[in-house]
Amino acid sequence: MGVYKVRVATGNFLLAGTFSSISITLVGTHEESDKKPLDNWGKDFNPGVRSLGTYPDEHFTEGEPKRLIAAFQGRLTQISQEIQERNKSLPIPYRYLDPHQIENSTSI
Repeated sequence: MGVYKVRVATGNFLLAGTFSSISITLVGTHEESDKKPLDNWGKDFNPGVRSLGTYPDEHFTEGEPKRLIAAFQGRLTQISQEIQERNKSLPIPYRYLDPHQIENSTSI
């Protein structure tokens, strides 16, 4: 039996998510699976949710603010990678302070 990871993306715009029921059918060479509901959405599937450091609208055109934002986003990525690496050795991953799991304050 294979294990599949499914990611549903609805966009990065405010209220771009959906609360609709989503199902999946896997189609193989010889047959297809029954229709299975995707019921483990998690925070990533909530409408309008953006992770910390995500700014879809560009409000600054000057070099210095853009540089500071890029540095901040780079540091958040580094922190997230360190947490993900640490979690590989844990029986239960600890994601509480992973920047990619923290909602950006501008989307609250």
